[in-house]
Amino acid sequence: MNSHAKVLVVIAAASLGIAIGLALAFLFMHRTAPTDPGHHAEVRTLFYSNIDLDPIGNCDVVFPVERTVSFASAEDAHNAEGRAAAVLTELFAGPTAEEERQGFSSFFSSETSNLMRSVHIEGSRERIAYIDLQDLRHALAGANSSCGSLSFFAQVEHTMRATAGVSQIRYAFDGDPEMFYDWMQIGCDATTDHCDPEPFR
Repeated sequence: MNSHAKVLVVIAAASLGIAIGLALAFLFMHRTAPTDPGHHAEVRTLFYSNIDLDPIGNCDVVFPVERTVSFASAEDAHNAEGRAAAVLTELFAGPTAEEERQGFSSFFSSETSNLMRSVHIEGSRERIAYIDLQDLRHALAGANSSCGSLSFFAQVEHTMRATAGVSQIRYAFDGDPEMFYDWMQIGCDATTDHCDPEPFR
């Protein structure tokens, strides 16, 4: 074998070795790299009051805003309860500074950003959501007035209809619906399932 042929053989062998090394490295990294599902984000619709869009200030009139909501996974985003919990958490954080500049307002703010405890949805055709809230009555001052309660319910219920297609909602503070409905000056009757705590457990 002449010197030129020997050089070609050496180059070919070196190239083959590099290719094999790269392939093995890729395979090793692919198999051993930790799986990180990351966060799944989707644009969802929330509802707040807006004095610029409703100068009369009707208590139960709300308007949509689009917000990018983060979910732990795509599965959570497409599960009704996981989706509702994430979207309500966004709602309860209140309007952003930009949304406030556009006239949006709410009883919800940074002080109520951890208002959400859990949400449970029952039924298929007539879906009922059971929303359990942290007892943050001090941070929701005014939300239990006659006009305030209409605004509170409108913001939550429009958001939940757009998010999970629910037809009814029941509420509780720390698993106690009677505490919530007494604070809202509604009381316990047939419209509130007589403040049955069982669905919140």
